[in-house]
Amino acid sequence: IDRLDEELIRSCYHEDSTDDHGVYKGRGIDFAVFVIPVLSKAFTATMHTLGQSIVEWEGEDKARAETYVVARHRRKEGEGEMLETVGARYVDQLEKRAGEWKLLDRIVVYEWGTTEPVRSILPTEEFVHGLRSKDDPAYG
Repeated sequence: IDRLDEELIRSCYHEDSTDDHGVYKGRGIDFAVFVIPVLSKAFTATMHTLGQSIVEWEGEDKARAETYVVARHRRKEGEGEMLETVGARYVDQLEKRAGEWKLLDRIVVYEWGTTEPVRSILPTEEFVHGLRSKDDPAYG
């Protein structure tokens, strides 16, 4: 999602999946169409970090999972920038079809959030910077 890759996001969902992201409730495969314009317009960068996961298998082709996530969204505000940080959990139902595991149902459970001014702690001009497109080094 941080690369704003609609095709990749859609590939995570089955055709008949659902997604509840709070501000979006609908078909999972349509979530990418909704979220990319929102993220690209409102934020200069995003980073979603996944943490602890608990997976419960329900036979050979179904599973339930709970995964902790910390999402960071950087946005311009006046002359500076703000960093929004959200703690949440993905509560997912997954299903294996035609040999592929994909999301069948996702609920984002909100736990906490905070906003703070961005204060860079080191010079960043010498680093390779992430891109929000397929031009990012991850696609190389």
